[in-house]
Amino acid sequence: DALAAAGFSVEGRPGFGRKRDMLAARFSPSRPSRHAPPAAPIWNERRAIVIGAGLAGAAVSERLAARGWTIDLIERHPAPASESSGIAAGVFHPQVSRDDSVLSRLTRAGFLYALRGWRALERRGHRFEWARCGVLQIAKDAREEARLASTIRALGHPPEYVDYVPREEAARLAACAAGTGGLWFPEGGWVRPADLVSAQIAAAEARGNLKLHMGVTVHALDRTGENWRILSAAGAVIASAPVVVLANSHDAARLAAPGVALKRVRGQLTRLPAGSLALPAAVLAGAGHLIPAPDGTAVVGSTYDFDDESPDPREEGHAGNLERLGRLLPGAAPPLDPAGLAGSVGFRCVAPDRLPLIGELPDAGAAPSIARARDLPRLPGLYGAFGYASRGLTWALLGGELIASAVEGEPLPLEGDLADAIDPARFLLRRARRETF
Repeated sequence: DALAAAGFSVEGRPGFGRKRDMLAARFSPSRPSRHAPPAAPIWNERRAIVIGAGLAGAAVSERLAARGWTIDLIERHPAPASESSGIAAGVFHPQVSRDDSVLSRLTRAGFLYALRGWRALERRGHRFEWARCGVLQIAKDAREEARLASTIRALGHPPEYVDYVPREEAARLAACAAGTGGLWFPEGGWVRPADLVSAQIAAAEARGNLKLHMGVTVHALDRTGENWRILSAAGAVIASAPVVVLANSHDAARLAAPGVALKRVRGQLTRLPAGSLALPAAVLAGAGHLIPAPDGTAVVGSTYDFDDESPDPREEGHAGNLERLGRLLPGAAPPLDPAGLAGSVGFRCVAPDRLPLIGELPDAGAAPSIARARDLPRLPGLYGAFGYASRGLTWALLGGELIASAVEGEPLPLEGDLADAIDPARFLLRRARRETF
């Protein structure tokens, strides 16, 4: 049964020696594996257009440029990292769950790949501000702490990746008065996203094959022959290439329907002035997060506001973040007036299943009633890298590598079932299955 399930044709045959019967099997799958190494796509030229110069677009551009592709990077703002990627600092660490869910596996793959990629970026001389100071995920109470401890024992991850630490050890590692124990991620930390975006763009430019188009709004896409054309509102052609990657967060759905409604979730961060709080030695996470900065300031966050389009920080958002700080460090939150605090706002792009959309985009207008992702019609040469929710730092570089591998016809950098889980066509596939069955 196991052989047959794996695609083998099994039959009984006469045995040998004193064995009366035996099984023989030949690998003959009823359909080819969707993630078998494909033949390299044939492009009329090695040129790609990436729309969006934030974390997602910079990572895609750097990974394609590393393979010798010429990139046109288009951004509607005057400078890169002008929206959510422009926040003061962001946290990076993986998700851990007892069942090692798809989310946990994806964050593990992205986290480990990002660490390797960022170190390689630095070795090539492209510096950015980040700190692997460790992340302490503090349990909210004794019950959750026991659950976290049990999870770590069951999973058996190496302590260099994640470990459970009791309250006393947590307080020592983070140099703060932790109320409970929790999970310790020794390689986690914080990054200034705008710095990382600039470093990746510089790495692509250093290869001599990146052209920036800043302050340019893409009105529409048009496919003519083997190329996509990027059009302005006046109908002028901004750029043309056989490959286009939409890495422009919420705005991607305007240019190519992904077959699902994406939510736009506001997040407000609060900056605490230097000297207002005894800073921990590590990032604290849990009820919120606290990022210690080298200049003595700290970043606290973050709100999760639905149906709120305000781009400006508000007093109530700062008050909510101070409350989160109080839950992370009971009794240690400074008596600050929320009205006098500074901060920033970003907007998360969130899919219904909280997973990103990375890969070749489907043709939403031509989806038949079928049950296999590989049979869904696609828009040739059009890829997506968006819907990163709160995990842009964790997923952006892996997403860039995944798209570059698909464009080049290389083996994918992660397991096939994980590629399926973030396939932009998954929502159309689910709809087709419901209609079929």
